[in-house]
Amino acid sequence: MSRYDDGSASGGDSVIVAVELMSAELSSDGGAPPNVRCTLEHRPDVAGKASSVVSTSLCRQSWNPVWREVLSLLVFSPAGAVVDLTLWDDSAGEEPCCLGEAVLSVDDLLSRSPHTPVHIRSIPVHQGLEEDRV
Repeated sequence: MSRYDDGSASGGDSVIVAVELMSAELSSDGGAPPNVRCTLEHRPDVAGKASSVVSTSLCRQSWNPVWREVLSLLVFSPAGAVVDLTLWDDSAGEEPCCLGEAVLSVDDLLSRSPHTPVHIRSIPVHQGLEEDRV
């Protein structure tokens, strides 16, 4: 994560959140392996709607998808903002199905290291979407 000066008179309190997605290990449900992609989206707060979304390439038919991709988001107002990391099954001809998600607080990431990259080796992904886990 790095700070970004947007050139505004307010001093540009924006940050760039960059996440390097390496791989995932999924549990087999006995069916065909899913077509898996991962999305990263910025929300102004936990209850807010997404303001930007980026996505990995699709890993076809894999219980252990490997991406080795970097996804980056520009977060204009980091205070209270969150970043959602979501795994999706994008099987052809069906609606995308959420395999799990993790919610990262931009404030927490900034408090760890405001001027240098934050390295988190593994992020636990919870099955289903956050609103399903109330």
